[in-house]
Amino acid sequence: NPEPVACELIETYADEVVFVDQGLRKNSTAVLADRSVTSYALGAPQSLGTPYDNPVVPASFFSLGFPLQGNTAESVLSFNDNVVVNGPGLDLKLWEVTGGTSYPDEQVDVYVGDTAIGPWTLVGDNVTRDAELDLGSVTEASYVRIVDASNLALFEATADGYDLDAVQALNCVVPETD
Repeated sequence: NPEPVACELIETYADEVVFVDQGLRKNSTAVLADRSVTSYALGAPQSLGTPYDNPVVPASFFSLGFPLQGNTAESVLSFNDNVVVNGPGLDLKLWEVTGGTSYPDEQVDVYVGDTAIGPWTLVGDNVTRDAELDLGSVTEASYVRIVDASNLALFEATADGYDLDAVQALNCVVPETD
């Protein structure tokens, strides 16, 4: 097995959405169209990694929504150019968008797996904002499942859950091709 290395920038970010079950806004209406384009969660982030993103770049992230009326408010992303590996330090980074200067923390549970349908291993519980995670007992993963776990009571009626800008592999290997 190749040793894990810091990923080349072009290989660093999730590059395919393989499953989505977007939730709803707190008031049970659909998430706005410019926050519902799944591909906005792919590739490099448009946010800067600061606690508050001002101004919020429009059409640059995917809102998971809240798990209401049977929706699971989740997305599964894959890394086609690389495999996230458990290397030195933290292994995976989520980039999230939060506007304004004061806003309740949107939370997600983060799972990794080898296939688009699991089995899944929880690597981050109630993760907030931009977060770096360790794969823990997992050796490597090609898929990341992100599920909104926000406390609905904290938000105003039009809130729409965790706003995912990007998922980044901090340690990876590029699979050998035949």
